[in-house]
Amino acid sequence: MIKLYCITGYKTHEDAPIVNGHQAREMILEEAKDFSEDDVDRLMISIRRLKTTIENVYRINPVNEAAKEFKDTLYALNSDNIEGVLTLDRRFRSYTMEFDMFLDYWESYIAHHKKMDKDGNFYEDIEAIQNYKKLFDKLTHDAYDKHTEYQLIDLIRNQIAHVQSPVNHVHVGINGNEAYSNRDVLLKNCRSGKNKKKYLKSLTKIYNGQFHILH
Repeated sequence: MIKLYCITGYKTHEDAPIVNGHQAREMILEEAKDFSEDDVDRLMISIRRLKTTIENVYRINPVNEAAKEFKDTLYALNSDNIEGVLTLDRRFRSYTMEFDMFLDYWESYIAHHKKMDKDGNFYEDIEAIQNYKKLFDKLTHDAYDKHTEYQLIDLIRNQIAHVQSPVNHVHVGINGNEAYSNRDVLLKNCRSGKNKKKYLKSLTKIYNGQFHILH
């Protein structure tokens, strides 16, 4: 049997040294219970799985941060000069690339951990990876089917890959600033199926064929 201990808190002492600006603390340990080796193995697997899950949840943060930087840059513009438009275009490219990397990471993560090592063992619990895949497929497919914005960002990523600027026009007004992308340019570079082209053609024309990215 293996005895495990739990950290239930911390306590400080007046004479404890200051480390990196914080006073050193003493851990308060309490006995949990006796575990068999099999119990400990299962517990360690669960801990690793939980740690990986938490790390993966935080991977959306760079996407959100890039989106906020784009919005903040748009809302802060006080003129539609070329320098401001180019900065806004760069912010939007960064957002689309972060979004792309976020999806690519999950696809690569799932594909990698479904493989076996040289001893014939899966890199991670195969049941957990299968559940990851089911969840990833459901969320991405549901989002793509239910949210036209998801389809639009996918099309704009393809446009960027063809060295086209996604931000083609910026309107700075007293009621707020607006960013636009050119629908006809997207249609020209669209290598996808009929549904995406149909969606693009359904967009309302604004400013000679340009539509809102954000307003």
